[in-house]
Amino acid sequence: LAMGDFTQGSILMRDPSEVEEDWTPTLVDWEFGQLNGRGVDGDLAQFLAHLHCELLSHPRTSALHRAVSALSLRFCAGYASRAGLRLRRRVDDETLRLMRWAFITHGREMVNQACESYKGNERFDEIFKVGVWYLERAGDNVEEFLEEDNWKELEKEDGMMLQSLFEVL
Repeated sequence: LAMGDFTQGSILMRDPSEVEEDWTPTLVDWEFGQLNGRGVDGDLAQFLAHLHCELLSHPRTSALHRAVSALSLRFCAGYASRAGLRLRRRVDDETLRLMRWAFITHGREMVNQACESYKGNERFDEIFKVGVWYLERAGDNVEEFLEEDNWKELEKEDGMMLQSLFEVL
């Protein structure tokens, strides 16, 4: 089951000052929900882009940054262990194509969020540039994505957020 437009705005939490034990989230905004939805190159890449923007918009030493970082790492690890996305660095590998599309979706969403939600934020430029980095890494086609120089640039991905979802064989 996929939501179709999953973002951090789709997660409601109780106020921690009112509730000590129950941190169970409530998910809202299901109008685009469907079975066998958009997956790693859609919903997930979009959701992680929203978390990535939040990470970049707060100082690394802040409690909010640490909390969002922990959520991102655990979420990605859980998804990776369940999804079992294994790719080969070959033009005809469908999972590699999924990873490239995840980069495109992630980058596009970061650029959109920078312009729509972070325009006044002092870290707007950084958020925008990171979004563009993902789009540049995706390249114009799979062949560009696979180029050795590009693959070396992928090692610079902030926290290996998207790449942690895939296992390279």
